[in-house]
This record gives sequence, structure tokens and C-alpha cells, in this order.
Amino acid sequence: MGFLFATPSDVTLIVIEEPRDNNDNKTKTALFHVDRSKLIDSSAYFRTMFSSQWERAQNHNPTLRGDTIKSMEVILRSIHGIDTQPESISVTDVWYIIKACNKYLLDPKKLMGWFTRWIKWVEQGTPGRWENCDFNRQLLFPCHFFDNATAFQHISKRLVYNTPGHITEMAPTNSPSFEPMHMPAIVMSQNIFSYLEELHRIEVKPLDCDIHKSCVRDILDRLKDFNENRMENRPPSMQTCTACSRSWKRVVEYARRQVESYFDDLCLDCMQNHPDENSEYWSFSTIRSRHDQTCRISHGEPTWYFSFMGRRDRSPYLMLSG
Repeated sequence: MGFLFATPSDVTLIVIEEPRDNNDNKTKTALFHVDRSKLIDSSAYFRTMFSSQWERAQNHNPTLRGDTIKSMEVILRSIHGIDTQPESISVTDVWYIIKACNKYLLDPKKLMGWFTRWIKWVEQGTPGRWENCDFNRQLLFPCHFFDNATAFQHISKRLVYNTPGHITEMAPTNSPSFEPMHMPAIVMSQNIFSYLEELHRIEVKPLDCDIHKSCVRDILDRLKDFNENRMENRPPSMQTCTACSRSWKRVVEYARRQVESYFDDLCLDCMQNHPDENSEYWSFSTIRSRHDQTCRISHGEPTWYFSFMGRRDRSPYLMLSG
């Protein structure tokens, strides 16, 4: 397979597509006859490639691996000012284009015009896909990468109103080529994400949603299933960081024990009428050594607070009966 993008062409790029990057599971090869100067002007990667010893080897044709033929076709067409028919590009191709842009240090702004035409064709030519939530999740990252504010607004709004739970992007392919793709090497954020991902797996996060569907005991029992070994993709550099190398299992266990001993049930004595209701209320913020000094049972501050706030004279049933 060959593509001629420059006449005359002074260099040929050999692109080898790996079996893992296509549905045929076959190795594919394409020759791209291009203009060396245009590559140098568009990419620091190619500028370095074609300098020094590469420049002296006039007959050298670089071989590029780890890309798809279609993604390189779109990029090289754009570099040479040649349009690409939008209907020939899938959303999977778009993700590979982004991958190639990152790999070859290409400025996304040079492909913004192409992406705008492509997203317009998707909206007008395939309205069914345009309204599909999974497809929208696949478009989130491309719209962000190519800075298409209009499409990003439209897609994110639809996902907000039509997606249950938290909104996440979704890669259109399971190819190992995207591991990792655009995630920056920020150790702390990756570590926190792995921790939250494990909480999500055991159905403890987001807590504001689960607390309405589960009792406290159920949530505490789920925390016992927290598996630190499932926190994958933790870079070795985490071992040198005091904060990141901590045992998250210990953190979870400590939090679970704290919650289990936090509340001592309600206290009937704290629920009795206080001679001065206002003083009892306003003294809430004062420091106390004990909260059960005049009570028949032992308890801490949470029991005092909730017993006082739920005392009998504040009962809505008593108010209604009066």
C-alpha cells in the first residue's frame, strides 16, 4: 500500500501497523512518499530524525512502528495540506491520531480544522451515533484534545443529563496501544485515582450515593474487602514518596474502626428537657472534657449532640399535638 503526498518526494516513511491495532490481527505495511521539509517544519520529532547523520543518509527511509496506517495518513495529509474525507475516519482512528500527535510532538492546532470538519460530519451524517451516550463518552477526550468547545459543550451536557453516576471517558478500542496513552506521569494523582477506583469497586464510592441505598454496617463490611493489591499501575517512584508509599489498607482499616466506635447510640438523659435550652445549644462549640457527666450511661460527643438535637420537646409530633 502506497501514498504519494509530494511530487517530487525526497523521503519515504515506512509505517508498520501491528496486529494488535487492527481487526484483522495482521501486520500491515504502507509507504508514504512525503516532503522532508514539511515534516521538519511540523514536528520536533522529525526535525531531530532528519538532522545530523540522518540528513547525510539521503537514501534512508525511516520505519515507524506502533501507529495505524489510517492515523498516519490523516496526519501526513494534513501536514501536506491535503484534505481527508471525514466519512473514511472512525472514532477509533481519531484516538490513534491523538496518540500519534503525542508521539511525534505534533501541535494539535494544526489538526483542529480537520477535526472540526470530521465532528460536523458525525453530527449531520450519523445522527444516531451522535445521540448515543457511549459514543459521546468516546468523543469527550478528542473534543478536549482538539479544543472543540462547541462539540465538547454539547456532548458533556447530554452526558450530564443522560448518564447515571459519574461521567467517564471510554476508549473505542481495547488495544494495548492505549496503555497508557494520555495519562500524565503525575504520581500523586495516579495513586489517589487507584485508591478511589478500588473504593468504587467495593461500592463505597461515591459515598453520597451509596449511603442512601446501604446501611452503615453494609458499607463498613464492604471496606473489609478493600484490596490494596488491585491498585494497579502504581509507578515504582511511589516507593520513594512518603505520602504515596503509605499502606492504603491501613488507612481504610483505621477509618473503619473510627466509624465503628464513633457513635454510642442515643442517650435518654441527654434527650430530657434542659432547664435552659438556649444555653445548652450555644454551648455546643465549647470544649468539654466529658459529654456524659450527668448521664446514666457512658458516651461521647456524637451521642450527646444527636440526642440533644432529637430530644422529646423538639418532636414534630408533640408540636402538632399542641
